[in-house]
Amino acid sequence: MRFCGIDIGTKNFACYVEDVSDTEIAALKSLSDAWKVCADFDDTMKKIFATGARVKLRLEDLTGSDDIELRKNLFAFLASLLDVFSDCDVIRIEQQFIHHIETGFAMNLDMIKLAECTISWFLIHFPNKDVKFMQAKQKTELLKCPFRAKAERKKWASKLLVDYFELKHDEEMIRLFNEIKQQKNKRPNEAVRLKMLNDKFPNQMLCSYPLFKKFILDKQKLDDLGDAVAIVNAEKINRYVKM
Repeated sequence: MRFCGIDIGTKNFACYVEDVSDTEIAALKSLSDAWKVCADFDDTMKKIFATGARVKLRLEDLTGSDDIELRKNLFAFLASLLDVFSDCDVIRIEQQFIHHIETGFAMNLDMIKLAECTISWFLIHFPNKDVKFMQAKQKTELLKCPFRAKAERKKWASKLLVDYFELKHDEEMIRLFNEIKQQKNKRPNEAVRLKMLNDKFPNQMLCSYPLFKKFILDKQKLDDLGDAVAIVNAEKINRYVKM
């Protein structure tokens, strides 16, 4: 079973794809009783996170000069992963909402429109696949996120991203995050950064190359990748564990 999670953003559009084997699905289902009684939640979550194998982890800057170019960039990016998406069974896209607050409401109309464009693209190309929105609240509740404030949830997702691949012993991702941690507060010039990219990650076919490029050259944050990973795991829990 192949899962895809997408976190919507113009500058940080995040996508994570993971394969979960039949054996791992059976292991997830076996955790149902422990989940219901909240028995040793940390251990249960570690077992959930241990399932699945990374297929693709991508972050894209879709920024354009206007709304039309933004959409063209979105469609071009999605088309570049068409082969990967073709093998996906489940696709979940984080839904964008009007957020009511004490003094009225806040609405990010651009993100709502971008989310609608994204799900429309998937429904046009894959009308028979399981393509749906996932509420951010559902994601954080299923993964037992203890924070309500957005800034704290972002920190939580960022930590989840690193912990997740460490738990999987994913050496490529562990190396990537270690390099990012070492370079986080450094500001080398562009020539040094380019050399660092090619020295540290010479294989441009690996997931780590474009991600480190985003960080070291484009100075993009990778936090939103954690949200895409969280979406996939929330769906695994909702589908197999929370029964």
